[in-house]
Amino acid sequence: MSVMLSTLMGGVSGSANADAVMESRILGPEMIKQGYSRGYGAAVNGLTSMITCTIPPSMGFIIYGSEGEVSIGRLFVGGVIPGFLMMAMFMATVHVTAKRAGYLPVNDRPPSAPEVLAALKDNIYALLILAGMSRGGIDGRRPQHDNETHPSQSAAGGARLFFRK
Repeated sequence: MSVMLSTLMGGVSGSANADAVMESRILGPEMIKQGYSRGYGAAVNGLTSMITCTIPPSMGFIIYGSEGEVSIGRLFVGGVIPGFLMMAMFMATVHVTAKRAGYLPVNDRPPSAPEVLAALKDNIYALLILAGMSRGGIDGRRPQHDNETHPSQSAAGGARLFFRK
């Protein structure tokens, strides 16, 4: 879960520090309740947050691109494949180390296709609205039209959708 959350948050925040703090506050206590040691949970959450540095829109890419006069768009495109490779490697590493330490998965089987479709059906509007709100705001430029947002406005809309239930 931590690896996927870091990968998804990399596309939203672009900050590894913010990702590590958020994951430690949300996933850390739950991992301890599930029987994971504090050190293992901290290591997984801290290390997987490094994916955020390579998934666009990484703040490092923006700073490097603007200071070095390098195309930020090209840096973003160049970060996608390494980010997904990091995700795959972290998933494999977490799987092996958790199995070696004797940590069992919460569910004994993967979700069935109808369960996945039901969950998608329940949350599809939140995903579509968030994607629509993010249009033009995630790349960090100033809004040019009334229907474009800043990343902070997109995040506020996402939080509103999260707390709607």
